[in-house]
Amino acid sequence: MSTGIGCPSASIAVEELANAGATHFIRVGSTAAIQPHIKTGDIIINTAALRNDGTTRAYVPDNYPAVADHFLTRALIEAAIAQRENQDFSLYVGVNACDDAFYAETSEWIEKLTRYNLLNIEMESSAIFTVAHLRKLKAAMVCGVSGNLVAADYDYDQGEHGNTRLVNAWENAIQIALEAIVRNHSDSTANLVG
Repeated sequence: MSTGIGCPSASIAVEELANAGATHFIRVGSTAAIQPHIKTGDIIINTAALRNDGTTRAYVPDNYPAVADHFLTRALIEAAIAQRENQDFSLYVGVNACDDAFYAETSEWIEKLTRYNLLNIEMESSAIFTVAHLRKLKAAMVCGVSGNLVAADYDYDQGEHGNTRLVNAWENAIQIALEAIVRNHSDSTANLVG
């Protein structure tokens, strides 16, 4: 299911899919890297998100963490490692920032997030992780890097055929998510309740 951009629509999707019986959620999409060594086309799997959005504040207090499910994240990591045997990308695992405003990030804000050793910025994870956790569901995320805000590494200005690294990243992220679903389904520890 496509949720569009941002936490409001992502939270609605989790709530409505949960009401329909869904128990596992994997966000697959794009993200902007903020560590200078991460390149367009790389893959990032996030373990938690810094909540800089308004939606999750309607659910929980500011100091409540937005954390991915450990077992589903582990399945993504294992799938990504296997995918790297056939594809050329670097894999990064760590914490991201989740912001509401696509064009409002200032250079000062990006520098601060980089100093916090966050890997990337995107716009849905905090809502997906938070709502899933509150509803006792499992959520994780895998993203292809669409550009680097610190290193100014972008392909969007290369024209229609210059987005090869980004397209490959999206394809890799999709394959990783599909393989993680298979791995998670066959992993008996995935049924542990947190």
